[in-house]
Amino acid sequence: QAVTTCLPDHILYKANIYKFMQKYILAYFDIVEDGNCSFCAIAVSIVKHDDYWLNIRKLIYKEL
Repeated sequence: QAVTTCLPDHILYKANIYKFMQKYILAYFDIVEDGNCSFCAIAVSIVKHDDYWLNIRKLIYKEL
């Protein structure tokens, strides 16, 4: 299966991403901005679902 190396036109932030970096983006996720969005983004990247965000937050807190 071929991987598309460019961002779809509907992504609003495409203009803010350097052209040479766009080929490395494999997926785009629309994360709700709720104060825990960075943990949700990590969870979606790892397990493909944001329900795991609290576990990610606890792991990072424990590491710090």
